[in-house]
Amino acid sequence: VMDPAITQHVTYGPQMGTALRSLPAISVVTQQSVNASSEVAASMEMLFPDGSAGFQEDCGVRHFGGAFTNFPKKNFRLYFRSEYGASRLREPIMEGLERGGFLPVKSFDQLELRGGSHDMKQRGFYLSNRFTDDIMLDMGNLNPHGRFVHLYLNGTYWGMYHLRERWNADMLSKYLGGAKDDYEAINGNW
Repeated sequence: VMDPAITQHVTYGPQMGTALRSLPAISVVTQQSVNASSEVAASMEMLFPDGSAGFQEDCGVRHFGGAFTNFPKKNFRLYFRSEYGASRLREPIMEGLERGGFLPVKSFDQLELRGGSHDMKQRGFYLSNRFTDDIMLDMGNLNPHGRFVHLYLNGTYWGMYHLRERWNADMLSKYLGGAKDDYEAINGNW
């Protein structure tokens, strides 16, 4: 269902295969509609373009953010809980993204797939959040690690997304030590 104005374009069409193989791919498959009001069961698979081993894990998924924008490309949050399968995703998905002395963790309770609604084109489409996260890490400040990926939802290509650690108490405990109950993490601006 890709736009034929791009896929059949004389210049861009022939570049599509290479472009789709240039980033890791995340495939999310669910039998229910993903929405912002309830978490639904899903399967998440990550495939790497360099041929290294990918993985599959069951999880929950829901939309998040975008309440103050009319951006059609929705953000997704993945939840790893024992009710779906493993209680945590234990994969080195941010390997090779070491910055500012913070080695990426290899265990996650949540991940975000950001579609760019927070990075409006007036500010450099797709880049402002990723740029800020990376620069903060480079300056020696704890911030989420992230990478760009291609997202497929139930086999349909949804585009390029920013896969990012969830900025929460669990993330703080993984980087700074202690139990996640030792941290107060408030997300949202409601």
